[in-house]
Amino acid sequence: MRNRFTIAVVLLNIAWLASATAADATEKVSRFGEYSGYTEAKFDSYVLESVYVPMRDGVRVAVDIYHPAVNGVAVKEKTPTLLTVTYAVRAAILPDGTRYSPWSPEPKQRGNLRGHLLKHGYTIVVADIRGQGASFGEMVGFWSDMDLRDKFDLIEWLADQPWSDGNIGMIGGSGLGNLQISAAAVDPPSLKAIMPAVFNHNFLDDLAMGGVPLLLPDSITGGSSLLDYVAATVLKGEMPANNPIAQWIGYAGGRVAPVDGPEGEQLLSEAIKDHATKRGLLDVAEDISSDVDVATLEYFRPKPATPLEIFQGKDGLSVRPPTNLLPHLNASRIPIYLVAGWLDVNGAAPMIWFRNIEGPKKLLMGSWEHSITETVRNNSTSKEMTPIELRSIEFLEIQHIETLRWFDYWLKGINNGIMDEPPLHYTVNGKNTGERAWLSSEAWPPKYVTRKDFFLGSADETAGLSEKRATSPNQSEFVVDYTATLGLDIRHKFHTVSYPEMSEFNSKGLVFTSDVLQSPVMIAGSPIVTLNVTSTAADGEFHAVLQKVHPDGTSQFITEGAMKASWRVQRNPGYDIYDLPWPDGRQEVVEATPALNESGVTRLEFRLQPTGYRFEEGTRIRLAIAGANKDSTQQIELDPPPTVTIFGGGNHDSKISLPILPPNRNIKIETYRAEGLW
Repeated sequence: MRNRFTIAVVLLNIAWLASATAADATEKVSRFGEYSGYTEAKFDSYVLESVYVPMRDGVRVAVDIYHPAVNGVAVKEKTPTLLTVTYAVRAAILPDGTRYSPWSPEPKQRGNLRGHLLKHGYTIVVADIRGQGASFGEMVGFWSDMDLRDKFDLIEWLADQPWSDGNIGMIGGSGLGNLQISAAAVDPPSLKAIMPAVFNHNFLDDLAMGGVPLLLPDSITGGSSLLDYVAATVLKGEMPANNPIAQWIGYAGGRVAPVDGPEGEQLLSEAIKDHATKRGLLDVAEDISSDVDVATLEYFRPKPATPLEIFQGKDGLSVRPPTNLLPHLNASRIPIYLVAGWLDVNGAAPMIWFRNIEGPKKLLMGSWEHSITETVRNNSTSKEMTPIELRSIEFLEIQHIETLRWFDYWLKGINNGIMDEPPLHYTVNGKNTGERAWLSSEAWPPKYVTRKDFFLGSADETAGLSEKRATSPNQSEFVVDYTATLGLDIRHKFHTVSYPEMSEFNSKGLVFTSDVLQSPVMIAGSPIVTLNVTSTAADGEFHAVLQKVHPDGTSQFITEGAMKASWRVQRNPGYDIYDLPWPDGRQEVVEATPALNESGVTRLEFRLQPTGYRFEEGTRIRLAIAGANKDSTQQIELDPPPTVTIFGGGNHDSKISLPILPPNRNIKIETYRAEGLW
């Protein structure tokens, strides 16, 4: 339990109140997305210190420390620290001899989060994990006991340095967000708060939702890109110029940066030789990138949870789902601010974390994708930007503000009221990608959200989607078309998300469309689809896409989900999933599930990715069902393709259940802002 947090925050508040002088004369504003008058951006540069930090077993980890400075002179007062741990190499020496890191805090670089924080008096630290970059040792597995011990040791070492005030936080997204969860789970005394963004909760669900394995980009599945990058950095200390991952990070043609000092290069050479004898991270990468059994998804199945034997020296080699650490995370009660987007790979992950975290918590959920910064052009102005760029810039601006508010409160003890606000803020999109409303809630799902069922009638007919179930049975059939696709700019390709108009996809399956809406319908959460089906095949994928049909007949993508019929058995995964259906997914259960073509009319129930959207008056709601999505999933193609029949009406409750916001709620839809940083 963390009673020490209450004491620490009180003491920090006293210190802050006693020292507040000029700031008191400035009008103070602190609310969601706005912050001024509480803290001063008085640092304009940094002094870099690159060192080795010894772990408890003697292995040295490479760490870059960026000290806040004025005119290149480091501050003398003690400062709080924000740590990022990476397995992608903390910094590189580029071909032109310059030192570069995507995580360096450039104070004058537009949109640089760490630079923004450094200007406000935070020391920024970036570390290589053991077995990668300039660090020595062997990385034996993600979230292994050794990995957990290292983060504990590193955090406590940072807190003990003469320039540190003893208060440590962590930032970073994607895999770097996962590393924060594991750090908080081991409860380092000096770790006061974390802010993970767009990270996982369960690999099986994130990468194979409903048993349908995603066709991930080469940078994630491995292929040549990941293995080449890891092999080159781990075994040679190099970043190949033509490697897509090295290019994406900004390291193309570079080499691993050594630590400071005359022995830096020699120590780097020794670290790389150490990697070669142990391999470590390369073995993990080869494991991840090995061919996944599409039928059984064997690699992604969660391993049984194991005790955190951090201090007994027992190292596991398994890849643990982050949710295995949930009991330890809740025991630590380290404050967590979750940052996520409706268009991330698995939008449900942050909602599930939010439901299950018992300590201080907040959630920021916007209309953003995984790799948000890719959508921002460096030379754009607000007048030139597309709606997609505007939404990306708003994310960066809100991220800057909320990150500073969060760590000012928990690390500096500034009583800015952030914990007195509703813990959850999320967007509802308007009629296009350039509009949104910000809403708040005390819980997820919001208590003011209710579910409304829209039942499937006959496909392609008027009112094929209705609030009333047809009394007479009906059925619609289609032959699976393996060319059906949602396109290439989709959520799990980890770049700018831009789904195409849906007419071509709709022609490859069945569509069920409502009457024209007489008043707006707003949704927030995960739609749930129920289908009563038969098929001529033993198994098959079922893809459901929720769409908005505009008055001109064009159909706009809203959200999607999928299920493999053999994964239709449900169970609770061991944590709170609120009202969502959840496939069992255990291999023995999947193998014991009767073949679809021998089961008669079979009921499938699965969730779509959560979203926030408004269907305007005059539009229609559409549900499209297909048997494939060739650019999204690792599909198994049958010859001949199976025929699928969907049954509705009568005793069959084929439907989509939508999470509806109350019509009388005052929701102001506005265009995205591009102010402040831009």
